[in-house]
Amino acid sequence: MGAHMSRLNPHESARHFFGAELRHRRLAAGFSQAALASRVIMAASSLNKVELALRFPSADLAARCDDVLGAEGALVRLHKFVMAERARADEPLNEPVVLSGPEARALRRLLAGDAAEDPAPSRGLMTDVFDRMDFALETASPSMLSMERRMQ
Repeated sequence: MGAHMSRLNPHESARHFFGAELRHRRLAAGFSQAALASRVIMAASSLNKVELALRFPSADLAARCDDVLGAEGALVRLHKFVMAERARADEPLNEPVVLSGPEARALRRLLAGDAAEDPAPSRGLMTDVFDRMDFALETASPSMLSMERRMQ
């Protein structure tokens, strides 16, 4: 009788889905974790961590498992999904925008209400501070903003 298998939650993330699919295909092919690990040249404990979504699979591991299990590219395609989700998760969602130079001066002028130097007379009278801030951020150069973010 084999060891108790941990429950998987394939709907939690792409990494969890990959682990569940890897386990499903491994069991369908009749491999234990140790047997598959030896065929793909990996420690069984590392393979276990990939199945449990405790570790991200490498592209090489996905390709080797795909080949050994006869998955016809399914694990390789899933790996791309896992990496795309990981990349999105690594992007800061609430990264502060830091303005300097002309953008910062324009924002200060707008907030000070200096109508004489207002660079957007065509937009009409902007009495609301938030509208003025939005306008300053909209007109800030995207290249300057991205450069500021990289410098942090």
